[in-house]
Amino acid sequence: MMDSDVQPDRISFCALLNAAAKASKPARAEAWLSKMTDHQISPDLIACNALMSAKARRGDAAGAEDVLQVLRTSRQQPDLVSYNTLIHAFSRKGDVSGAQRYLEYLLQEGPSPDVISFNCVMDAFARQGLAREADELLNRMADHVKPTTITYNAVISAHCRAGSLNSARGLLKQMAGQQLAPDTDP
Repeated sequence: MMDSDVQPDRISFCALLNAAAKASKPARAEAWLSKMTDHQISPDLIACNALMSAKARRGDAAGAEDVLQVLRTSRQQPDLVSYNTLIHAFSRKGDVSGAQRYLEYLLQEGPSPDVISFNCVMDAFARQGLAREADELLNRMADHVKPTTITYNAVISAHCRAGSLNSARGLLKQMAGQQLAPDTDP
């Protein structure tokens, strides 16, 4: 396309960037992003979120953060998907403070966090066995969204990793009081 007289537009570039990102090829998606900026075309929110997601799946939280900056410099407003993707990226990396930082941003300034926002941070706590922090977030979460089975699974996991088995059993009872059924492995 670019070798002929036909010039690509935002839709063409975004489609190619999205395809590369969904194929978990963030380097190729970044190349399309670079070509877009070379043509003085700003990427759209959906394309940037796709690239952030591809980077998050690869554990590249810093790279996902870089895409957030691309959004901001192109004068686009990141949405809840953008921030949840960042929280997820930091959680997967085991960076509790990075995940918490973006949740705090959502609570203070950004779009209102949803259950996914909280669950991603809860997952970071579970991976580190931070039972007290998971309990505190569970209590805080109740002021904003209703905890789910996934939420409780993460809190229970944090307690199990911390060796607090009695607390984990208590959380199972708490789940039943919330009319939530525990997950079981097949």
